[in-house]
Amino acid sequence: METNYYANLCLRDEAIVQVLLSTGCQIQEVCEINAGDIDLEKCEGTIQSKEKSRKIFFPMHVAEILKEYLINHPTNQDALFLSEAGNRITAIDLNEIIQKLYIASNYLTPKINYQ
Repeated sequence: METNYYANLCLRDEAIVQVLLSTGCQIQEVCEINAGDIDLEKCEGTIQSKEKSRKIFFPMHVAEILKEYLINHPTNQDALFLSEAGNRITAIDLNEIIQKLYIASNYLTPKINYQ
């Protein structure tokens, strides 16, 4: 069970990075994506940006990562990305994830803007 838990966290982190890189979404926008806002078949989603919503598009490989991540996603949660505690992920949580990935890989830039 514990291995599944950590494997799903790794999938979540990979999905977050892929969504950030492929869509150009801001950190806060990724935090606010709901699972129901994503259409994996069409490789698109809708995000709320201030008072308006807009469509985002992502490649098929990102849809596959999201699909695998969503297999173990709790159905009682609206948020697409959840923290380790099971709540909607925050910008601070995302900053910590990116910092950890930066330290592990040296490929990502850890500069985060919370606005």
